[in-house]
Amino acid sequence: MSHTLSGDQPNTEVTLQPSSFSSYLHNRCTDSSSFPGNPGLLDFYLPFLNALHQKDTTTTLAILALGHIGHSPVISAPQSTDSCGLASQVESVARVLNALKLEYGGTAKVALVGHSIGAWMSLQVLKSRAPDVSMIFLLFPTISNIANTPNGKRLSWAFSPTSISILLLLSRLVKYLPTYILCTIFRDWPLSQVLVLQRHLHSPWSIAAALNMAGEEMIAVQGLDLVLLEKHRQRLWFYYAGHDDWVGPEKNKLLSSFYPDERSQRIVQDESEIPHAFCIMACSL
Repeated sequence: MSHTLSGDQPNTEVTLQPSSFSSYLHNRCTDSSSFPGNPGLLDFYLPFLNALHQKDTTTTLAILALGHIGHSPVISAPQSTDSCGLASQVESVARVLNALKLEYGGTAKVALVGHSIGAWMSLQVLKSRAPDVSMIFLLFPTISNIANTPNGKRLSWAFSPTSISILLLLSRLVKYLPTYILCTIFRDWPLSQVLVLQRHLHSPWSIAAALNMAGEEMIAVQGLDLVLLEKHRQRLWFYYAGHDDWVGPEKNKLLSSFYPDERSQRIVQDESEIPHAFCIMACSL
């Protein structure tokens, strides 16, 4: 089901469905909460979530996927851009944990699954809500110094206030692009994902929220928090691409800090060229 959470953080899109993430989740969790990258559009993740659902062999698991505040083109824009910032996104995750506790009680075991910047958000929640989190799966995690990654250096110009204003003006022209043009530009994408992008590009507030949050990421996501990672290492699982321009050289520091677990199931380094935006390309993990 999909609905908007009420309270101080409106415009949050939520999808709940029975599912499984792995055989480990089957045995250890009753709920898995999934948080996207940027833009935080749940429609991009539906093939991934549906694949998880099809692999589920239990009746005890559910996945709750939380879209980022302000990123949905089908929900009205927040009155303040502050409510779309990283702090508000992290707070919305904490509020979801509160809702899960009310729904399932203290016996439910919750796993957080964060993709890209969603991985960083999950770790921020772990800092303040460790007793409520059983484990965290970090997919293609952007958890340190995003501005110094290859893509951060290449795209940071687009996240300044001036650039965002210009891009928003240009976005008015995009709505006149026929769908087949977008399909040509993104020829490797399934049509359903091109349509998700098209709806996003037709929504100025959705574009602004994503770009403003990306700019904040460049500033807020700094050094690798090895103290936090070491403290909770038994709750953490990582999935890295073989090549990912949103991840910098600090990945090697993380791998060495998790030795001898770096070659175990806790850290997977993909060898099959699955891209950072795996959810768009309909790749399976």
